[in-house]
Amino acid sequence: MMYELPPGTPGIYYHEINFLVELVSIITFFVVAIILALKKEGEVESTRKIKNGYAFFSIFYAMCRIFFIVAVWYPDETWSANSYDFFVVIGYFFACIGLTSMILVVEKFLITKTRHVFSIIGLVMSVLYFLAILGILSQDLVLYLSYVSSPVLTVVMVF
Repeated sequence: MMYELPPGTPGIYYHEINFLVELVSIITFFVVAIILALKKEGEVESTRKIKNGYAFFSIFYAMCRIFFIVAVWYPDETWSANSYDFFVVIGYFFACIGLTSMILVVEKFLITKTRHVFSIIGLVMSVLYFLAILGILSQDLVLYLSYVSSPVLTVVMVF
């Protein structure tokens, strides 16, 4: 409803080059996750956990992109702006889980002075997204909160 595509958006928006670019990026995320998940002999345990955190991020972010494509590409006769918001919230849910998994690893091994504040913010947002998917919370409210929490969570990756 509040984040629907503008009325002038062409019908082929995700059917040609944009769709192909999205598809290549999704495949790339899955390939990167597989490469990161492969265990190498003699690898240090902390390195293994960091690589797993990044692999989970890649998998969940690929799922996020899939739901964003569905939000735009799936319209049918029963489609509404609420359907678009629903799939976008599912996409944000997967993105938040992926980002939180990476932040958990970063806060545990690389930035230890934060006391897991960013991980807790990510987990709370993941729960809020899940409640919005179930219809318990307003999707609009959760989408507004994501515009506050996403930059805060991204700060961890900068430092």
